[in-house]
Amino acid sequence: MAAATSRGADFRAQRSQTKSHGWLKHIGKLGFPAQMLLKIYQISVVYWDLVFLGILSYKELVMSFVYILLPLSKKSLSNEIIVIVGSSRGLGREIAFKIGNLGSIAVCIDIQPIDQETTSKRLREAGLSAFYYQCDITSKDQVERTITMIEREVGDISMLYHCCSLPSPRSVVNNPPTVKQTIDVSVTSYFYLLESILPHMKAKGKGHIVFLTSVAAISGFTQQLALSVSQFAIQGLYESVVEELRVAKLDKAIKTTLVHIYPFIVSENLENDIRLRVPGFFGSIRADKAAEAILDGVRKNKTEISIPKYCLFISHVLKIFPRRITLMIRDFLDTGVDF
Repeated sequence: MAAATSRGADFRAQRSQTKSHGWLKHIGKLGFPAQMLLKIYQISVVYWDLVFLGILSYKELVMSFVYILLPLSKKSLSNEIIVIVGSSRGLGREIAFKIGNLGSIAVCIDIQPIDQETTSKRLREAGLSAFYYQCDITSKDQVERTITMIEREVGDISMLYHCCSLPSPRSVVNNPPTVKQTIDVSVTSYFYLLESILPHMKAKGKGHIVFLTSVAAISGFTQQLALSVSQFAIQGLYESVVEELRVAKLDKAIKTTLVHIYPFIVSENLENDIRLRVPGFFGSIRADKAAEAILDGVRKNKTEISIPKYCLFISHVLKIFPRRITLMIRDFLDTGVDF
């Protein structure tokens, strides 16, 4: 009985397949002229698709040059509810102050209660709108509860900055985290935050997610395998989110920005430790200036920026050359931190 059922299913599948491709076999029986016409039709479709693709590509190329020459308009962040994860110190704190000065509502999330309360207090003393939530972002339950509280007490989140994924040069060397800690803080927490925030942005049809990663996502660091892997993972996560939004036709409503940061140059109290072969060319950037540059790119809806700006250009140029040449250029630049 089972064998008969199986044969019946195979027969129906073959019949369905034969029926779906019957028109091709019918054309094949018509002889050479019909087959030739079919091939010409298929080639014509591919040809016109390629022409259309070329026109669109040329248009995008021209627009890219136009955007380089003409200044882009900046969107307003007034009254926007912006979450800054890791805002108790450094770059995250400076971003909180900058967006507060732009009229945004800064929602500060950090695991450090004392430093975070100080940041929130300074924001409010400056007359800026700020809220503070203590949260361990490596805990999915805590992230879900915190985001729910923010949505209920403050409002709909319209922008997210994740600053905890940026490595501190001193902590990496003096007090290096474990592999699990590095991945949990830098990568896993991103998934928890996106799972809690992104559905609300999709439902509202508005939002902006800013992915911050160090230059380790462009070029790996020696003796820091976990750090380099985590930074590359953030870049891969960014690409996946961009593609997900594009396929869902939400890329126009929900913006994304990938920020590459050189933490050895954008750092506090590291002026005497930075090793630069050409100091006059590279220099160093204060955290407040870096935050200002990041917000400038985000407000212009740029998809990818770097701090300092030349890092992104150098990384793109190096991809053109063979591997051995890129290594020689890296040795020539000879940048880093001495401890």
